[in-house]
Amino acid sequence: MTHRIREVRIGHSMTQQELAEAIGVTQTAITKWETGSCKPSLENMVKAARALKCSMDDLIMPDERDEA
Repeated sequence: MTHRIREVRIGHSMTQQELAEAIGVTQTAITKWETGSCKPSLENMVKAARALKCSMDDLIMPDERDEA
């Protein structure tokens, strides 16, 4: 899941700081989510999905290419 947040964020040309500001958390929180040292709350996942204009599935489901 954590790598998907990073992949989707980068795919939208958004920095960690921009995502953090969009959902009301610190850039440090985004870094922790992306490195797996901490997991976002459900509320923050919803906010991240909205900010990244994607579905929750896009953020939590592994990419099919990763499974091949």
